[in-house]
Amino acid sequence: MKKIIMFVFVLILVGIGSVLALNCPPSLPKTFYGTVLYDNEILDGEFVIRALMNEDIIGSGEVSNGEYLIDVSPCFGATGQVSFIINGIEANEIGEFNGEVDWGKSVNLDLTVNEIPPSNDPCGNGVIDLGEECDGTNLAGRDINDCGKGWIGTISCNSNCEIDYSNCTAPYCGDGTCNNDESCSSCSADCGACSSGGGGSGGGGGGGGGSSGGSSSSSFSTTSISSSDSTNNENNDNKEIVKLSDTSQNNLESFFSKITGAVVGSGRIKFIIPLVFVVLIVVIGVGVYVKRK
Repeated sequence: MKKIIMFVFVLILVGIGSVLALNCPPSLPKTFYGTVLYDNEILDGEFVIRALMNEDIIGSGEVSNGEYLIDVSPCFGATGQVSFIINGIEANEIGEFNGEVDWGKSVNLDLTVNEIPPSNDPCGNGVIDLGEECDGTNLAGRDINDCGKGWIGTISCNSNCEIDYSNCTAPYCGDGTCNNDESCSSCSADCGACSSGGGGSGGGGGGGGGSSGGSSSSSFSTTSISSSDSTNNENNDNKEIVKLSDTSQNNLESFFSKITGAVVGSGRIKFIIPLVFVVLIVVIGVGVYVKRK
């Protein structure tokens, strides 16, 4: 029994390590809830509330008849202050998120605003309002190809006025772009075939050479062609190996790119995917262990 427990513990560590390797591994959420007041009165109406840390949106929720609830989930290990924006109006109170101790906690925090938020969420008006990363086609000056961290693809703005990175993937051999330290030898699919080296050295010499010169030239030419054919065959074999390697790398990186892309571009499922990933590793590991026993 002790061996099984130790085996499971090791698998969990491996799973956590895999999650930490993601582009922005999310933490488990911390929940803030409470009432929202304006001029000592309950804020009446329906509003959208967003949570920000360092100008990054880390959660969104609803305010309904003065009551709100919002889950915040910054990148794994993040620590800092959390501000709350209600339909473009910033609340006076500030929350705290400590990445080491706040996982899964629920905290009551009553909020106050100095003015009544607009009845409609400004998200969708094409203007970057407070608490928005983008709005419609307005990406706040970002280029549509600005995936960041060397990734490729395009970004967009989702219905919550957050930058959507779900169409961004890590660069891999076969994506059509020669980048990420790729070269003709490591990724001919993206960078093209490597040059074979020395080009033709010009035509034959002047006319009138003797027969012995012609014989020597013919002998050398035959040897050179034979050697060239052998070299070309070896190069072709090597290219086939490279292509197979590129294909395997392409498939593997594409798989992990989809995982990380989902994590970066998703909403509430940010923290679910890594958990499922860890649980899957543990279940498979235990199954293999039990089968061997």
